[in-house]
Amino acid sequence: SGIGQGKQFMSIPEYLEPFQNKLGFSPFAGTLNIEIAKQLVLDKPFTTINGFEKSDKKFGYIKCFRAKIISNTKQENVIIIAPEKTQHSNNIVEIIHEKNLRESLHLNDGNRVKLEVLL
Repeated sequence: SGIGQGKQFMSIPEYLEPFQNKLGFSPFAGTLNIEIAKQLVLDKPFTTINGFEKSDKKFGYIKCFRAKIISNTKQENVIIIAPEKTQHSNNIVEIIHEKNLRESLHLNDGNRVKLEVLL
């Protein structure tokens, strides 16, 4: 479980419109946080969602990587996001999708999944 900030950021129109235009979908209001065993090397092609300023607050850019998440019961094509600004440690990656992944993949805290970064 995360701290709830993904829901806040995924609801900001200045992020939502570029997600729709560049990635082809509007993300569910929230992120799925995955703890990884070793550092993920994100050297694949990525899409950038530009940062912006709003009400004297600076919102950073977000790098987006296409990926696939596989649970015991199903799999989904997803986006790994790497925000310029984050409070997560290096062993946590954030995943977005148009659906609530916890529900669609039947996930609970502590479940194991496989994550594949795609070209």
